[in-house]
Amino acid sequence: MPTFCMAITPGVIQPPLAQISDRFTDRFASTFYGTHDRRTSDTIASAYRELDAAKSDIERNNYVLRDMIGNTTSMTRPTTAMIWPTR
Repeated sequence: MPTFCMAITPGVIQPPLAQISDRFTDRFASTFYGTHDRRTSDTIASAYRELDAAKSDIERNNYVLRDMIGNTTSMTRPTTAMIWPTR
């Protein structure tokens, strides 16, 4: 897969967004949790990346389901009479 670089200022090439994101996550994990060694920071940062990937998958799947089934928020909720018919 090709790696794209962003150029914000003419003549200044920025690193790819994935590298920036990874470095930010690494530093955030070590700063926020006050870790004292690299291994702990890497473990926490890895967990953040896995959680983010899982959340992205769930969000994408929700969009797919909504597109396939349709938006159900406009449907009325079933009433008791609909669930338990009277005699």
